[in-house]
Amino acid sequence: MMYFAKLIRLPNLIIVALTQYLLQLVVRTSISPNPATKLVLNNLQFFIFVFATLCVTSAGYIINDIYDIEIDAQNKPVEKQIVNRKISKRNAFILYFLLTAFGGVLSVEIAYSIHHLEQLWLYPTFVFGLWLYAARLKKSFLTGNFFVASFCAAVAWIIYHAQMLNPSTQELLGSNFPYFEFIFMSYSVLAFISTFLREIIKDTEDAEGDSKFGAYTIPIVLGVKTTKIICYTLVALLIIATIFFGFVFNVVSFKFYLWQLTNLFSLYLGYLISKAQTKSDWHKAATVAKIVMLVGLVFVLLLL
Repeated sequence: MMYFAKLIRLPNLIIVALTQYLLQLVVRTSISPNPATKLVLNNLQFFIFVFATLCVTSAGYIINDIYDIEIDAQNKPVEKQIVNRKISKRNAFILYFLLTAFGGVLSVEIAYSIHHLEQLWLYPTFVFGLWLYAARLKKSFLTGNFFVASFCAAVAWIIYHAQMLNPSTQELLGSNFPYFEFIFMSYSVLAFISTFLREIIKDTEDAEGDSKFGAYTIPIVLGVKTTKIICYTLVALLIIATIFFGFVFNVVSFKFYLWQLTNLFSLYLGYLISKAQTKSDWHKAATVAKIVMLVGLVFVLLLL
C-alpha cells in the first residue's frame, strides 16, 4: 500500500482534490446571492467528478513512471524507484488501465446524470494527453513543460467549465460574473506559471541523466546559464501576477499583506536558482518551487 501511494503521488492527489473543492467553494460563494443560479453538479456529482479527476491524474503518474524506468534508474536514488523495483512493470500497467477505466466509467456517469453527454470528449482527451506526454513530449524541447503547466491550469478551468454548462449562469450572476470569471482565470495563470517554472527546475536537476537518453529539454538545449535567465523571468512574472491580482481583487489590510507574503517564497526560490550548481541544489529549488505552488491555495481562501 505504501508503494502504491508513492506510485500515484498521494500528496499531489490530495492537493488536486483540495484545489478543486476550494474552487467549488468559490462557485458556491459567487452564486449564493442569487438562488436562481443553480449548481451544475450537486455534492455527490461533484465528489464523483473530483474522483474521476484523481483517477486520470494518478494514471498519468503511473504511465509516466513506466516510460521512465531507465531514466529514473539514472536520475533517482534506489529507494525512490517504484516501477520494476517495488511494483512490477506488468502490475503497474494493470493499475494504469484499471484507474483509467474506472475514471472513464465515472465520467460517463457524471455526463449522463447532468444530461451533457457531449462533454464526454474531455476525459479521453486528458487520458490521451497524459499518455502522449509520457511517451513522446516529456523529452521534447519546451512542449512537455508547456503541456504539464497547461494540465495543472486545467484543474481550475474544468470547474469553471462545468458551471458554465448552465446557460443562465452568466446572465443571473450579472455584475458578479466578471469577478467570478476572473478568479478562475487568475488561478489558472498562477498555476501555469508556477508549474512551468518547477518543470524547468526539475529538468535542470535531471539534465545529466536525461541527456544520456536523447532528451531535448531546455537546460540540455540552451544550457544552464540561459535556463537560469528563463527561471528568473518566470519568478518575476509570478511576483508581478501575485501583486496585480491582489489589487484587482481588492484584497485589503491583513489579507492583502498575508497574500503578498507568498512572494517571499518566490524571492527565496529566485535566490536558490541563482546559487544552484549541483544536482542537490536544483533539487532544493524544486522543493521550494512546489511550496510556491502550494501557497496558491491560500489565494483561493483569501478570495472567499
